[in-house]
Amino acid sequence: MINLRKMFKNENYRPIFIIARFRSGSTMLWKLFSIVEEYAAYFEPLHESVDGYMYQLQHDEKLGHKNVIENPFGLFLLNWEKIGKSYKREVAFKNIILEKDEKYPVLERWISTLLTTAKSSEKVAVFQFNRADFRIMWLKKNFPTARFIYLYRNPRNQYVSFFTSAEMKTPDWLSRFTPTQWLTEPYMAFINPGWHLFYLKHWRILLSEAFPFLITYPFKNSYEISYCIWRLSYLAGTRNADLILNLEEDFFVNPTKGIKKLIDQGLLPFGYREKALSIVSPGQIDKYKSFTREDFFIKSEERSQKLLQELGLEQWFGIKPLRWIKRKYKDKWKQYEATPKDYIQFFESYFTIETEKYIDGLIAHFLRERKEKRSNHRKATFSSE
Repeated sequence: MINLRKMFKNENYRPIFIIARFRSGSTMLWKLFSIVEEYAAYFEPLHESVDGYMYQLQHDEKLGHKNVIENPFGLFLLNWEKIGKSYKREVAFKNIILEKDEKYPVLERWISTLLTTAKSSEKVAVFQFNRADFRIMWLKKNFPTARFIYLYRNPRNQYVSFFTSAEMKTPDWLSRFTPTQWLTEPYMAFINPGWHLFYLKHWRILLSEAFPFLITYPFKNSYEISYCIWRLSYLAGTRNADLILNLEEDFFVNPTKGIKKLIDQGLLPFGYREKALSIVSPGQIDKYKSFTREDFFIKSEERSQKLLQELGLEQWFGIKPLRWIKRKYKDKWKQYEATPKDYIQFFESYFTIETEKYIDGLIAHFLRERKEKRSNHRKATFSSE
């Protein structure tokens, strides 16, 4: 069992940070830790609606509904009166990329509050983060005793899992759309509201200031965009994590393999092995093959990876600061610079009647503020000329 006496000395208290993208199996991994009595496993503490879930759970608790116990966010409710003041919705989308030496006290305070709460209950904090892969170097600097697990999934399987409608489960459906339609994500939202559910569009926008090529590069389809973001996450995660897990190889093919890795690293007590194995179910490792031709993915990946290589990201992202990479490869980065006009046109392309109802209200408001800021900047520039 875990030695709590040693664990709760400051130098030995080692929280666990799970870093993963959406649709990568992070909920399953969270479940493995949630069954361990010595752990306080927090489900998506960087979710944009933690406070909203608390409101609903408090209401359900008064009515005696059992879902308060079963809900993944239930752990927050136990101490919400104490920890709720530290939570701000902005942690879900503001400063989505953080360099090691940057400051973001709002996020640091929220994580520290949860750590302190878990520690006061004599439990080890475990965090399931789906919005921290581009913040991993910052997290390592600010929480140096933490152990980092990076979980990733085959990018093709992750991508096709975004689509949930029955129409999109028919064979070879991807090939029915032209490159223009694939590039136009509002079109995708119109035929499948689930397209927005896992935030590809939001990530593209929120990362565009750090990676302007996400809106200026002539992508041929939306998988190229998804793969670029997946690859950057993979580079940062695999270069900075203490343990790297692959959903297909470590859990779908042979569930005992991933469980063994967690046990060998001292992250999962051996006594929980059988219970953990009952949580993990074998899955399909090549799901993407039933959706379209393999060459669609191969060509898209080659094109995206070539772009990242030219920009120095393939070689250095997750190792060197982004500003260092941009200086070293400045001529290439200059080709993909985005002007205020580029941002305004890009944002305007998303705010359509069809897509507005599918965009989370908070993020939509945040993006409008950015658009307004860009517009004011453009007016100021024009007036000074």
